[in-house]
Amino acid sequence: MDEMTAEHIDRIWSSLSHWLPEKTKVDAGVDFINCLQEIGVEDSVIKQAAEFDPKYEEAVLAVFGQDDDMEDTNEDWYYDSEGEE
Repeated sequence: MDEMTAEHIDRIWSSLSHWLPEKTKVDAGVDFINCLQEIGVEDSVIKQAAEFDPKYEEAVLAVFGQDDDMEDTNEDWYYDSEGEE
């Protein structure tokens, strides 16, 4: 089998999550991540897939906690007229 990529994970997750109620998606995501780990998918690849879906990102944060390597894709930055934060 070829190596699993973040895009593969996103395609599988998107196919599955479509059928899940919103309130169960994070729990299902945690179970999905645990399955990925059991079959030997690298943690870094699992984390990379978090950029594609907010519910999957919540599941990644639940499993791995906040990681300095992960960007907060939902964070809005405000810049004033002089370009400062």
